[in-house]
Amino acid sequence: MKSILSLWKEQVLSKEEQSPSSTEKLKKQAQLQRELEETLPRDEATLLSLYRMGARFSLVEEPHRQAVPKLFIMLLVSQLIISQIPTFLGYPFDDPTMFFYGLNLPILVILFLTLYLAKDRKALLGYLSFLGILALLMNLQFSMTGIEETQTKILALIHLPLLLVVSLAIPTQKGTLQERMSRHIRLTGEVLLLSFLLACAVFVVTMLTFVLFEAVGVHVEDRLAPFVVTGILALLPLSARYLLQYKGNQMAVLTRLLATIFLPVITVVMITFLTALVVGRLPITEDRNLLLIIDVLLALVLMMILYATGLLESEQTSAFYRGVLITGALAAIGIDLFALVAIGGRFLQYGLSPNRLAVLAENLLLLANLGSLVVTLLRRRSFIRIQSIFMVVYALWFLIVVLLFGPLFGYI
Repeated sequence: MKSILSLWKEQVLSKEEQSPSSTEKLKKQAQLQRELEETLPRDEATLLSLYRMGARFSLVEEPHRQAVPKLFIMLLVSQLIISQIPTFLGYPFDDPTMFFYGLNLPILVILFLTLYLAKDRKALLGYLSFLGILALLMNLQFSMTGIEETQTKILALIHLPLLLVVSLAIPTQKGTLQERMSRHIRLTGEVLLLSFLLACAVFVVTMLTFVLFEAVGVHVEDRLAPFVVTGILALLPLSARYLLQYKGNQMAVLTRLLATIFLPVITVVMITFLTALVVGRLPITEDRNLLLIIDVLLALVLMMILYATGLLESEQTSAFYRGVLITGALAAIGIDLFALVAIGGRFLQYGLSPNRLAVLAENLLLLANLGSLVVTLLRRRSFIRIQSIFMVVYALWFLIVVLLFGPLFGYI
């Protein structure tokens, strides 16, 4: 208790730079402690007096925090080494091996995140078995088509990370389905935002390295770029989760600030794009790439809205913030409706294909999900119950696309 009291005094003196207010704080704490000691034991009186003066100490978490860096470093180094084994065996990251890395890297990332976050041994063993079976089945399917680029293979690569992210709630959270999903949605939003910031930093450092070596006539792009993609970028989700756990308050403030900034910006972009679609009558039916970009945008917007809605419910932010959320969701619904019309036109014109079926189903799911969010926001009800159901539906659909689209469509 003496060390805690000394630490608080040092913090007060350092923040106030020994001003009169710092002296007053120290005197007031001492007076409070003396008064409390009349009815409480000395240690309890000291702790309560510090609490009343605004001090906050995470006493219970200290032993755990000291052990966290060791586990994190072990997992970080292990993941980095395993990610480079194919390169050492003569299987580097390149065009012919793109599908191999695209399949196995997400599984590797989720594997180490699971080992770091798992809270239940039974759930951990079950989930690791699921990952092993999934990896085996996916590699068997991919080996049947060789290195050829097929629709079902590309769809599997796109949906596999989504399936893994949603399923990560099973071994890493406890409680009911709603409690698991509530915590998982917030955690996923924070990890994605922080990973984005870390990726920007990695990009800047990598470009600077290329420029410096290029200036002295040394070309490192061919060797360094694959290592950055397969080794460094793959470590960012684990690093982001560690920072959120070990530097929780500072990182949480940062991610909430990013969400507060990005959501209005994305909302303005969507409204502008929707206006261009209505006024300009853009022929999006003929542009398959544009439809794909729209789907990616809608998925990101949904994730951002879910994260921001969680903040709205837990922190009771302003009515303006609720209005931004509703406006963003309505704009996303408008864009989704245009996309559905375009997809329907392509169905009538070209018939059924794996891409069109996947895009149609996901746009319908997104439309229903966004619509339910708007209703719950307008009624000021909690969104997590219905969102938990949607998350399960998403996971089942992603699993169907990943495992069944290949056999159903003949691996085309």
